[in-house]
Amino acid sequence: MLPLYLDLKSKKVTVFGGGAVGYRKASYFGEEADVTVVSKEFIEDFSNSPFELISADIFDVADEWIAKSDLVVAAADPCVNDFVSQRSELAGKPYNRSDSPGSFLIPSLVKRDNFSVAISTYGNSPAMSRYLKVWLDQYLDEKYDKMIEFQRQLRDELKKTIPDQKEREKILREVLEDPTAWTSGSFGIETVISAHITHKQTEMSTIDNLGKTDTQTLLDAVCNLDGVSGAVVLKTCNRIEAYISSYDPKASRKGLENLVNSYIPFGTGSDLVQYLTGKDSVKHLIRVSCGLESMIIGEDQILGQVKDAYDLAESQGIVGPVLSVIFRQAISAGKKVRTETKVNKGSVSVGSAAVELAEVKFGDLSDKTILIVGAGETASLIAKHLLGKNPKTVFVSNRTYSHAVELAFTLNGMAVRFDNLSEYLKDADVVLCATAAAHNVLKKEHFIKAMESRTDRTMMVIDVSFPRNVDPEAAMVPGVELYDIDGLRELAEGNIMKRRAEIKNAELIIDEELSLLDSKIREMKADDLLGKLYTKFDSLKHRELKKAKCKLKSGSKDPDEILEDFCDSLSNKFLADITCSLKEASRNGNFEMLDIVSDIFCLRGDEHSTRKPSSKAAD
Repeated sequence: MLPLYLDLKSKKVTVFGGGAVGYRKASYFGEEADVTVVSKEFIEDFSNSPFELISADIFDVADEWIAKSDLVVAAADPCVNDFVSQRSELAGKPYNRSDSPGSFLIPSLVKRDNFSVAISTYGNSPAMSRYLKVWLDQYLDEKYDKMIEFQRQLRDELKKTIPDQKEREKILREVLEDPTAWTSGSFGIETVISAHITHKQTEMSTIDNLGKTDTQTLLDAVCNLDGVSGAVVLKTCNRIEAYISSYDPKASRKGLENLVNSYIPFGTGSDLVQYLTGKDSVKHLIRVSCGLESMIIGEDQILGQVKDAYDLAESQGIVGPVLSVIFRQAISAGKKVRTETKVNKGSVSVGSAAVELAEVKFGDLSDKTILIVGAGETASLIAKHLLGKNPKTVFVSNRTYSHAVELAFTLNGMAVRFDNLSEYLKDADVVLCATAAAHNVLKKEHFIKAMESRTDRTMMVIDVSFPRNVDPEAAMVPGVELYDIDGLRELAEGNIMKRRAEIKNAELIIDEELSLLDSKIREMKADDLLGKLYTKFDSLKHRELKKAKCKLKSGSKDPDEILEDFCDSLSNKFLADITCSLKEASRNGNFEMLDIVSDIFCLRGDEHSTRKPSSKAAD
């Protein structure tokens, strides 16, 4: 036999007894269950209750109502209770009785927003149960309610990132034992940490090992770090960045540093990796999305890459609420900057810079043969900027031949099977390499063989892949001029000079978006509280509405009077907790709370509100 604490929604409960005990028992179920009270007579308290009242002899109708019930409560005199208990047992229905234990007990409850404590003496002393309820209600610290809400948020995040239930339980226990972890209960901008390795800190050729690791592998590794509640990894041809939101920033930062160090070369300078937190991290992401952190300022490709990084993490349910808001705002800011400024006008992509570099070397490309290796996004951008240059011949080679055919068609060129790549290499004046391979596609021996049949003809090779797809040793072959991503820096610096004015305009928009984002994150902290308020007031509304409908159905009062009572009761119930809190604050000299409530309800300067508080609301 256990105390009853069940989900009572839509359950049918019949209480036999119309006295004070019957009313108390019915009230326990009344907020959620469908309660019917059967008795010959009812005390006055039942007149304003939402319960269905059946005036009848219990002995005559007990079987009928027991059959309709999920739970039965005998709350009359011992003779009636014995009869109801026996009939319930015969019908196989769980029953409780007020004078001795039945098949279930109804405990006293201490309720908070996020938890309830059930107290039962197993029918031996109901008065003691009620005494303990009052004592606990007074001394149970409200911090536990906040703690449960924090644990709920934490558990939801852990479910997305940690499949092992025992591991999740371990983390939750550790957080419970560390009060500093949950008293803050923070899930805002301040929980964001990021790590950045970009063209600004190093030559990309020094971190080829990191470039060879695919985005999914990096994302999985970041998600497994201690304290991580959300993660996104952004990887492009000239940057690798990891963004995380954390419920334990200290542990996450340490884990992130160890992870990054495991990928970068030993002995690399301490300034290779940039770590940012909070607003600095968020502002950097917005600047990246807007193209202000790109090697080619204002380039459009990065915006799509940021969105792809977000979509990858979001599709696996590992972004988390904070990063979700931040990334969506960053993507929106990127679009706004490109619409409202001219930062992306003209030649602004790695692909266009590669073509521009070829023009710097050769001038007119109309008499040149060009070989494009790759058919992905960057290769397509190269093709787009070749269209107006009218090269003599364009070859396109890719491991997936059909993709090479599609790209070659747009250039009026010729698709080349990847196995035959070396045969066409000897004819190329410019080789533009942009594949997603994690290894060298073109090796030194390829160029040695290709240059054997070329006399006094320079071959320019531009490798914009990350990691590099052209063997750096190829630069040692006579007649071969090899450039990689780092070789575009001079063009990039010239691009910055051209766009200085537009960069300032873009930065003004970024500051506005950052301020807006900060407000959105702050609002997230209010969303949960607002949800609870709406839930509470909806519950009060439905309870009072049920009472009013019962009165209207009975026809015992004039409808106008019932509506007036309904409105009065509703406003009194809405203001009851506020009234008690304000009176207590006033007694304790906490006049700041009175000012806050005045601001919340826009009451400052309102001289028309002269009605005194209802005694019902104040009780």
